[in-house]
Amino acid sequence: MKSVKLTLSFLIFTLIVHTEGVSQVGVSKPKIAAKSVATSAKKITPVRAAKIKFDNMTLNLGTIKEDAVIEKTFEFTNIGEKDLVIINAKGSCGCTVPTPPVAPIVPGGKGKISVKYTAKNKVGPQKPTITVTTNGVPSVVKLNMEAWVEQIPGGVN
Repeated sequence: MKSVKLTLSFLIFTLIVHTEGVSQVGVSKPKIAAKSVATSAKKITPVRAAKIKFDNMTLNLGTIKEDAVIEKTFEFTNIGEKDLVIINAKGSCGCTVPTPPVAPIVPGGKGKISVKYTAKNKVGPQKPTITVTTNGVPSVVKLNMEAWVEQIPGGVN
């Protein structure tokens, strides 16, 4: 914070010295107050962008058998001002396969990411994730699935 104040003070000083030097050669001096420079330096104009908002970030599959193949859907809305594009959706392992929409989602539009979870050779608590990459804000989102997988006597072939 101290270095920001120092840099800002230096810029204001340079601006004042420069504008006074310009006015001495017959060019009118711009009317800039040091306070307005400091205030405008703090303001950042937000960029118009796509913005993804999921209805649920976690899906609970409950208790399932070791041979289960479950298909669930994560639903989302583009609450931004630009078209939303899902660049990539990747599961944390081969047992979790997401299928994102291919077409852009318009502002205010809704979309779905379908996920197929295969519990084969999984036993006990499972917490696979899906990493979604978009052109929007946030650019990367982690979705979660939770399940308790019961072992089948003799296992799954």
